[in-house]
This record gives sequence, C-alpha cells and structure tokens, in this order.
Amino acid sequence: MFPVRNPNPTSIRPVITIGLIVICILVFLWELSLEPKEAVRAIYSFAVTPIFFLHKVELVGSPIPIELTLITSLFLHADIWHLASNLLFFWIFGKTIEDATGHVRFILFYFLCGIIAIMPYILLNPTSQNPIIGASGAISAVLGAYLRLFPHSRIVAVYLRGFYPALARVPAEWVLIFWYGLQLIYGIFTTAEQETVAWEVHLSGFAAGMLFVPLFYRSPK
Repeated sequence: MFPVRNPNPTSIRPVITIGLIVICILVFLWELSLEPKEAVRAIYSFAVTPIFFLHKVELVGSPIPIELTLITSLFLHADIWHLASNLLFFWIFGKTIEDATGHVRFILFYFLCGIIAIMPYILLNPTSQNPIIGASGAISAVLGAYLRLFPHSRIVAVYLRGFYPALARVPAEWVLIFWYGLQLIYGIFTTAEQETVAWEVHLSGFAAGMLFVPLFYRSPK
C-alpha cells in the first residue's frame, strides 16, 4: 500500500513544505556536481556520524560546528530514490500538517522532531562510522503527526489487487500503520551487515511526531 495523493483541502499555502522540498532538491543537485572525493568529504562534513558526534571530532576544515550536522544532515540524500520517496511522502502529508500548525510552528516541529529522530540511533550505535543523512526522521515525524491528528481522513493509495496495481481512497491510518509496520519489521530483521537504512531514525521520528504535534497544533477558530 503506497500513498500517491492527499485530496484533503488546506486553508493556507504550504510555503514551508514547498521551500524544504526545493532546498532538498537543490542540495541533491549540488551533491551530484561534486567529484567523488569531494562528495565523500561533503557527506562527512554535513552528516551526523555517531562516533564523531559523541566524541566531538570535527573533520579538519569542516565549515560548520559538529552540532549543526543535526540540521544539515536533514538536507542530504544518498540517491534519487532516497530523495524522491522522502519528498513524495513529505508533499502528501506535510502540507496538511503545515496547515494544522501554521508556518512557524511547522518548521519548528520539523527540525525538533528531525533532531529527536536521530538521537536514538546515535546512542544505540555509539561506535558507528556510518554517516546519517536524509530527511527521513523529520518526515517520519510528519507521518506520525498525521496519524495523531487525521487518522480517519482518506488518502489515495496504490495497492495490489491480485497481481495488478489499483487505486483506492483508504483511511490514512491504514496507510500509516502499514508503513510503520514495515519499518519495524525491517528494523528487527535487518542485520548490521545488511543495514543501509537507519530504521531506528524512522521509528523514533514517527513516535516523536505523534507525541509532540499537540504542542504545535493550531486550534481552528
């Protein structure tokens, strides 16, 4: 079950959602423009690497303090699929959460939960030298927020009817619980040798979104 469209109307223009999507695309194009050695250096400069972060080890010549990598890592992506899947989910669910919180609260919510999402992975993998990149943690928080606020709204999703794909409007809770279940299964059964995705970041981001979105919710007048 894969969401493709959110037909629910919003009352404000989602300028923060659009702005964050544009920045992620521009950063990805910048990544593609780099030579391989430059790209590796950029990743380690702007991503969160647990062992370096915990011991405050900064790359020589790094343009930012290591604490800021908690923010800059949210704009880096590994490949086009990583970028496209993140931004699709963000566009489908983000504009509704921005509408529910307002622009300023939404961007505060996004970055706060993005940072919270990364922390369990760092603490559970303190010796890891694998850089954490991507907006997945913050976007997972948006999904968790959507489940908390609008569980019964309907989302257009693709699903398999027998061997053939079909479209249907289904309750958001079906899509989001299915998505969370997949993350949980992958997190449990993926070994350290196989792991290329920080599933803990998805799970903790989703939980943070559900927990904290009431603090940012803008009650309808």
